[in-house]
Amino acid sequence: MRSPANRIAVLALLAAAACGGDGGGGDGNPGVDAAVDGGGDPVDAAGDGWSRRRALSFVGDDDNTFLERREPTLRADELELYYRHRALAVVFRGVRATRSDPWSTPERVTAIETGRYQITPKLSADGRSLYFASDGPAEGSADVWVSTRASVDAPWGAPDPVPALNSDGHDLGASPCLGATRFVLESNREGAYGLYEVAGGETRPILVGVTAHYPYVTEDCLTLYVSAPVDGAQAIHVSRRASVDAAWSTPEVIEELRDATFDFEAPWASAAGDHLVFVDSGFRGEPINDFLVESFR
Repeated sequence: MRSPANRIAVLALLAAAACGGDGGGGDGNPGVDAAVDGGGDPVDAAGDGWSRRRALSFVGDDDNTFLERREPTLRADELELYYRHRALAVVFRGVRATRSDPWSTPERVTAIETGRYQITPKLSADGRSLYFASDGPAEGSADVWVSTRASVDAPWGAPDPVPALNSDGHDLGASPCLGATRFVLESNREGAYGLYEVAGGETRPILVGVTAHYPYVTEDCLTLYVSAPVDGAQAIHVSRRASVDAAWSTPEVIEELRDATFDFEAPWASAAGDHLVFVDSGFRGEPINDFLVESFR
């Protein structure tokens, strides 16, 4: 279990990455070795709505590589995945031919690197834009950057900052919807960290008074998944609204996917809402670093 302050402690994370550290404890995680079920078999009970969570399986995985993955984002067809490497604070990519195949051996996405760090990656629905936070090429506040490509098979272009999403504070976790005409992101532009929605040149705070992190909004902009604390541990919550002009509902915890001790964070959800991929800090009941896990309904 990690404190909310460590969860989005951008400066601490980046200081560790910039110093070339191995990231042990950079997110507030204990560096504990643990046996890993490399086959990805379900190992933890859930309720009737969601299946038991299981670890994502990558070709070439071993006990150590399982521990270094955070902030997953998938293409809509679920055949391409990006995540932030915990210790290196850069983005890696995996692919697969079908949804039943294991993920390929992850490869570092050097084309989008800014010379500093890359965190909280988010793919657009068409898979042609990749948003992430970085302070590169010079140390400063975290800003939202984007890299684009001509098709899902084309290489990524050099990234550029996105001025419409950035402020003098730290801005991260930008999740696009409606063809990237709207975004939900996390920022401390007004002091404390909170969530903001950006659309049509206007930025407004949302879920005011709710301690929520790692937003993921569906392409229709009507369902929002976040990480938020429940009894001291982070859990996946969901908020909804009837239209883009309506207010977001109070986030409700997904009871089947919560734990009294360990954190579940950084959710990605399929368009149909039947597949969740997220970070589990205590997969198999061990207080290890982080696993990417998934659950279905």
